[in-house]
Amino acid sequence: MSLLLAGGALLAIVAAAAPAATDTDAPAYSGQALFAANCASCHGAAGEGSGPAALDLAHAPPDLRRLAARNGGAFPRERVAEIIDGRVAVAAHVGRSMPVWGDAFQDLDTDARSAAEGQMHAKERIDALVDFLASIQQP
Repeated sequence: MSLLLAGGALLAIVAAAAPAATDTDAPAYSGQALFAANCASCHGAAGEGSGPAALDLAHAPPDLRRLAARNGGAFPRERVAEIIDGRVAVAAHVGRSMPVWGDAFQDLDTDARSAAEGQMHAKERIDALVDFLASIQQP
């Protein structure tokens, strides 16, 4: 388990979102498990933006259930993936307090045979999170 300090809140990155066993070489990650383990402390259990660590942040986390509604009804999949990944500067994030999950998810792969494999698994985790967020959208 790795620990990150973000906006005064201690966040744990846990193996709860480990790949599920499949018949293929590609791991399948649970976006819901990843969200519960890594995002809910700030964004709330249902993505409503009121997790227990939210009070310690300089900027309130957004209601992640309304991303599509705030984007004219279309879920902004690529933009959400970029924000979660965090390795590309996001102009709207003043003093980013959200962890850089792209690096954190890649660092989870201590058993990865190569940096490229670790990067691939990080992308798969981010994609699973984006799929989960798409699934919880409300009007």
